[in-house]
Amino acid sequence: MALEVYMRTMLREEEFLLYYQMQYDLYGKIRGMEALLRLPDPNLGYVSPDRFITLAEENGLIHPLGRWVLEESCRKLLQWNAPGRDPVRVAVNVSPLQLMRSDFVEEVRDVLTQSGVNPAWLEMEITERVVLNFDVIAVRMREISALGIRFAVDDFGTGYSSLQHLNRLPISTVKIDRSFVQRLCEGGGSSIPIVEAIIAMGHSLNMEVVAEGVEDKNQMKALQRLKCECHPGILPRAAASRAGDRGYPESQRQNGGELLACLWDI
Repeated sequence: MALEVYMRTMLREEEFLLYYQMQYDLYGKIRGMEALLRLPDPNLGYVSPDRFITLAEENGLIHPLGRWVLEESCRKLLQWNAPGRDPVRVAVNVSPLQLMRSDFVEEVRDVLTQSGVNPAWLEMEITERVVLNFDVIAVRMREISALGIRFAVDDFGTGYSSLQHLNRLPISTVKIDRSFVQRLCEGGGSSIPIVEAIIAMGHSLNMEVVAEGVEDKNQMKALQRLKCECHPGILPRAAASRAGDRGYPESQRQNGGELLACLWDI
């Protein structure tokens, strides 16, 4: 109960934080960013996302919180993608509960209209849980895709997805779960056949493939050989301050701050 009250207060006062993790192609060019939601805590530093996102889904806060994330991401996109700059894309995480809500498409359309953001600058990340309510969510996803927004499947390979579902959803990107990436160079490359199969499947469906959790150059070289397109940025694990504030070299910032080359694991 105390956490729920704290979350409601922080949302009302707009004290949640968004960090933006850069995503690169395997040759160092910036592909885009992922917006990562953080709840600061005066004693703990940060509340675990696994904890507060689960609670938000249970108590209904996921809906106003999700809208705030979308609005804030659009605000930053307008700043970063000002005329004369190469446009970047931001991915925001979306809960299956948001996609099941009947007015979610209208909410997204309203945020786009108010912000003036080009829908092509946005990507929505979903988990494999969406297939548990496939029929309802597929309709919402197609309507949102018709607006020009892309979809990505996060942590692919660990949940419920099937080729049938992937082929019937408007998905542009598949993100390989970090557990497979971390085993690429361990035990004789035990996960290479799985990663290779996911990449081949994604390409056969005209999807971009992103590898999560790349931690060293050997993993990157292995992914290059397997023709994987992208990965998130890498830095040593650290307690991150607000992006663009103290402790981050200027080379890790872009277009006004709040960009990080990486964050600690969620």
